[in-house]
Amino acid sequence: MRDDGLHEVIDNLTLDLKPVQAPIHPALKALFWLFIVVAYIFCVLQWMGVRSDVNERLADSQFLYEIITVGLIGFSAACASVWLSIPDLRGNGWIVVVPIVLGVNFLLWLSLMGSDDLIALDHAHWNHCFEDGLFMAGIPALVIALVSMRGNTTHPYKMAAMNTIAGASAATIGLRFSCGIDSMDHAVLYHVLPFVILGTMLGFFARKIYRW
Repeated sequence: MRDDGLHEVIDNLTLDLKPVQAPIHPALKALFWLFIVVAYIFCVLQWMGVRSDVNERLADSQFLYEIITVGLIGFSAACASVWLSIPDLRGNGWIVVVPIVLGVNFLLWLSLMGSDDLIALDHAHWNHCFEDGLFMAGIPALVIALVSMRGNTTHPYKMAAMNTIAGASAATIGLRFSCGIDSMDHAVLYHVLPFVILGTMLGFFARKIYRW
């Protein structure tokens, strides 16, 4: 093909193309989400009030371990979500494994530390931690969903799971600072179970919510 013909083909193929802005790096999106979550939970706790023994709890190594671990789970889930918004995850498929491994480790630790409470599990009843937790998780879950939906995921179910974990982690940290009950049965029924149910329900609509 002559050069003139080649240039004509290229011109025809690129006639309707317009310049596009390079996408924001996923790590920056995750940091943006983290900033929003910290600010939001801080404001909510100022409004709801913190538990009376918060200073004593902050001096407890087990409490600090729980807060730090849940924070890492939430942030790693948010990172996984924004990377999942890219079809090939930029070759970082391992990033989805991080929140899962941290989550399993945390659940095992909770089970070991609170085995007596779990054996004597109370019957469920309505508790203000239901609504407090959903309120705390609302903005973090909405923000990470909107951020991740700006991409084109090929893994809608994984993204739905990561977004649920991210929102639930933010709420769990907030509840640990606002709720004065430390028993495992309370944590399971009122801090964790609502998000398991909600995440399962959202999972049925994952393909519609996070479509290409």
